[in-house]
This record gives sequence, structure tokens and C-alpha cells, in this order.
Amino acid sequence: MSLIFCSLNKHNENFSILSSFIENNKNLKELNLASNPIFSHDNIDGINAFIKALEKNDQLERLNLDFTNLGFRTADFKKFSDFLKKNKSIVDINLADNYLLENSENINLLSEIIKENRGIKKIDISANCPLRCKLEDFKIFSDAFRFNSLIEELDFSCFNFGFDTQKTLMLILAIKENKSIKKILLVADFLQKNFENNKIMNDFSIIEKTKDKIVFSITK
Repeated sequence: MSLIFCSLNKHNENFSILSSFIENNKNLKELNLASNPIFSHDNIDGINAFIKALEKNDQLERLNLDFTNLGFRTADFKKFSDFLKKNKSIVDINLADNYLLENSENINLLSEIIKENRGIKKIDISANCPLRCKLEDFKIFSDAFRFNSLIEELDFSCFNFGFDTQKTLMLILAIKENKSIKKILLVADFLQKNFENNKIMNDFSIIEKTKDKIVFSITK
């Protein structure tokens, strides 16, 4: 079910209806809520109802929360991360463009999801800019992939490293140590400038290339 750009938010009656629908519909396999400001405002009851509905639906497999302001308030992201760490039905999740690398608290919560979830095989974290992320926090995020044995596909396209080679290298090395990841999407321009002739990319084979991104397969 796709509800892109439907102006859903926690103060909207339609959002309450949606939460009830998610909770009671046992045939719902896919839910796309991209570009709805679900997490933009402070409403504890609304968020609790939404997450409770997700907890009670054990059939949902694909969830798109791209640009829903998930990381806008760390307290809301904490509630969602507690749910997602335990969830086993969702195999494909989109968390793109959600302020998830803006502060230490959000980075730790995202890292815990990656380390502890036992269902996700594909995760999109693109457009969560790591530029302001402290190096020690980014190491926690990168290292999380060393502890995950289920994720097969990562999307870091529109993941702007700027000219921070150290963070890029940190992430690539962690992914190389992961045993399950088979496919990764990365920003094209920066990787081309910094890693085309670097041995660290020897295990990465290009399977798609555009001006904005490069899709790699990884030889284990």
C-alpha cells in the first residue's frame, strides 16, 4: 500500500485511522509512507499508537519511511528503534533522508538496529549526511555492520561524505568484513576520485554506473 505525499502526521485523524488499519490488517505486506511528516511534531499518543500497530502486525515485509523526519526527535526514534530491533517480519526497510546521523544519540540507535535486528535483508540509509558526525560516532555506526549476518543489500547513494576519506574508508573496511552483504550503492563522484585505483576496492565489482551512483557487488 502506497500513501506517498498524503500529509499524514500525528495530529491528523487519518493517521489514527492508518494506525488502526496497520494493527488489524493481517494481509498487509508492503507500506510506503514516504514524504509524510509523521515524526515532525510532538504527540506521544500518536507515535505510541503507530508503533504499537507496527508491533502487532507480524506480516509486514517492506516498510518505506523515506523523508518522514524519523530522526527529528531522538525520543521518537528511540521508540521506533526499540520496535525494529525486535521485529523479524520486515525484510526491506527504507530509512533514507531522516536525520539519522545528525547526533550521537541517533547514531547509537541506528547502530543498535543494524546489530540486533534479525530480519532485515535490505536497508536504505541514503541521504543521511555524515558530514557533521564525529569520527568516534561514525566508527560505532560502521562497526555495527561487522555484527550483522543477514543484511544483503545496502543503499548509501546520496550519502555525502564530502572529502572525508577517513569515514569512507572506515565504512568500506567494515562492509568488507561483513559476511552477508552482496550489493552496495555508493556515491559515484567521491568514490571515483578516491578509490578507483585503491586496493581496498579490489573485492568490489561494478554492476551499474550512473553520474550519481555506483552499484557494486561484493566478492566474499
